[in-house]
Amino acid sequence: MTLPSLQTDDVEKVKKLIDEGMRVLADVAALKDGLKETVDAIAEELGIPKSVINKSIRIAYKQDFFNHETELGEVGELLEITKRK
Repeated sequence: MTLPSLQTDDVEKVKKLIDEGMRVLADVAALKDGLKETVDAIAEELGIPKSVINKSIRIAYKQDFFNHETELGEVGELLEITKRK
């Protein structure tokens, strides 16, 4: 595939987009690291497996509890306790 010939304005648009995309991806990585550290700390403090907390976060975010209801166990219990079900 060959890219089309870009005018100076178009090159600047793409350059700004790439710069912004790099900033967004760096922000996302930093947020993920922060969330991981928080999950680790809370899991250790409360004695809840990290996997249960992480799965609960994903299901609550997607709001698809009923798609996973039969397989949830501790995750379902945590979602019910936190009123995310």
